[in-house]
Amino acid sequence: MCTPLLMLLDQPGPIVAYKLVNEKDEGPYNGGIKYIVGKSVKCDDASTDVSELCAAGINVADLPWCMKEW
Repeated sequence: MCTPLLMLLDQPGPIVAYKLVNEKDEGPYNGGIKYIVGKSVKCDDASTDVSELCAAGINVADLPWCMKEW
């Protein structure tokens, strides 16, 4: 299995990931969580299985995916 986000496991220092949002600052596929720049968002029942793509929780992406989907 291969995903560009696995490179985050080897990144030193703060991790940078991206979130695609709509005009309401919510995820474009499953709205409800408002993403505000500079604020933290938490999900208590998130899946931590790195092999399960788009699992339960807050999904982030690499920049190429966000640019493609935009």
